[in-house]
Amino acid sequence: MKHTDWLRLKSEGDGICANLRQQGYQCRKQTRRLSWKLSKEGQDDYVITWLPAPINDWSLIPNNTSPARTQLWQLIERALNQIRGEIKTTSSQHHSPPEDYSRPWA
Repeated sequence: MKHTDWLRLKSEGDGICANLRQQGYQCRKQTRRLSWKLSKEGQDDYVITWLPAPINDWSLIPNNTSPARTQLWQLIERALNQIRGEIKTTSSQHHSPPEDYSRPWA
């Protein structure tokens, strides 16, 4: 994995945690991993982690069918859509208009 990819994914994870903290979750980064431990009083603890190739996506562990996990996963997906949407809009804003070479003296 390239360092720039790691930094991008760490930023995504930090953004997810920031959104989850607003919902009352505690979020603790695990050292040397793209993983965060998520906990909320009265609920089971979960770990969100980046799964590398061939999956290349975020995963919430343990993978059970509890309503709390379903709600947490929906919050994570909403945060990811918001984060990735911001990245797309900022990267598209940096494009400069094409050069006009029809008048090289201008």
